[in-house]
Amino acid sequence: GTECWGSMATTLEVQDLAGQVLVSDDDSGINGCSAITCQLNAGTYRIHVREFSNSLLIPAYRLKITRLAPGGTESEPNNQLASANLIVGSQVFIRGNHAAAFDDEWFRLTLYETRSLRIELIEGDTAKSCDDSTIDSLLEVYSSTGVMLNRDDDSGRGYCSLMDGTGASPLMPELHNMSPGIYYIRVSASPTTDVEGSVFAYRLTVDQR
Repeated sequence: GTECWGSMATTLEVQDLAGQVLVSDDDSGINGCSAITCQLNAGTYRIHVREFSNSLLIPAYRLKITRLAPGGTESEPNNQLASANLIVGSQVFIRGNHAAAFDDEWFRLTLYETRSLRIELIEGDTAKSCDDSTIDSLLEVYSSTGVMLNRDDDSGRGYCSLMDGTGASPLMPELHNMSPGIYYIRVSASPTTDVEGSVFAYRLTVDQR
């Protein structure tokens, strides 16, 4: 992702070596700049950074590339806060399967020091994609006592969910500089979606910064 300040705006693309754009984004990063979370097969790729309107100069920018580690697979039953799956690691992804329209899947995260969180749900296989809006998710973050701190429906790619507390002016201040302790993440389907959009394989990505 790119880290922006002032009126700076970017577009970020992941391309194959032939120059074909595989994934692109213009405003999912810090302060409305670009950020992409995606699954890539082993190989070589190009990352293209440009000014959003393609007409102005960017005097300087920071490009951050992070490889998230596998954090396991969600396991049932985890449809209640008390039976939440543990998330281990500071930059990980967890594979999951939202197999029913009214399924709830809970995850437990422990912060050992003050951290800001970026949490995103992306596709888990090739059957459905955030980019073509065949996945329609909902993400929520709760305190250790079960109080909801914030939620997101469609801030990620397509109808996928993104919660971001990183940066100096974070999208979600509740996820910025969070105190050490236990937190819970709930994955479900958007309440406004149809049956097709509510059933999907996914990866839940958690990035502590």
